[in-house]
Parts: sequence; C-alpha cells; structure tokens
Amino acid sequence: MIPSFPVPLMGGTDDDKVRVIQTLLFVEGINTLLQRLFGTQLPTVVGGSYAFMVPIISIIHDTSLLSIEDNHMRFLYTMRAVQGALIVASSIQIILGYSQMWAISTRCNFDLTWSFCIKIMESHNLRTIN
Repeated sequence: MIPSFPVPLMGGTDDDKVRVIQTLLFVEGINTLLQRLFGTQLPTVVGGSYAFMVPIISIIHDTSLLSIEDNHMRFLYTMRAVQGALIVASSIQIILGYSQMWAISTRCNFDLTWSFCIKIMESHNLRTIN
C-alpha cells in the first residue's frame, strides 16, 4: 500500500500508518461516490496514486521538517505540509479545468510540443546511428 513507504520516513509509528491507511480508504470512498454522483456516472473506483510519491518524498526530506527532534511532531508537521500541498495542487487543477485554460493552452501548444518531441527523438536517433 502507498503509506507503507512514506510514513516511517516521516517519523510515524505503526499506529500512524494505520490511521493514514484508514484515511486513504475513507477519502477513496468519498471520491468514488462523488465520481458516481457528479462525475461521468461510470462505476469507477478512485484510489490513491503513486504519482504523488516524488513530491511527498521531497517534502519529507525538507530540512525544516528534518530538524524536528520528536518523531510524532515531525510526522504531524510533515502530514500537514503534504496535505496542504495536495490541496493547493488540486485547487489549481480544478481552476485550470473548469476555466478551460488547460484545453486552450494544449490546443495552442499541441503542434509545437509534438514537433519539438519528434525533433529531439530524431536528433537522438541520428547520434546513436553515427
């Protein structure tokens, strides 16, 4: 499960890991209900993602959080920092999604992005062949 790796790094005990797993399962259930009621109406199960592990590990290794001596207090402050970062990131995604700014920017940059990626792959292939 996802919390098995970061919770001990944050200074958490097995009890803290259990609480994080319980919270994750509860939030997954709420997200699934919201998806079913207000989303695409598909019977999907919304769960945790390993995509957030890199930012979470970056927050865990922050020097201001590592300087806290008490493991339980360090766990609490690290959890608050992670939760705050996830709230801010999801708020930005919601604003970009509902304002159609993401669709506009990808429509304008789609050809540029793909042509740039193709040029990079071509130059890499030419260097490996020669």
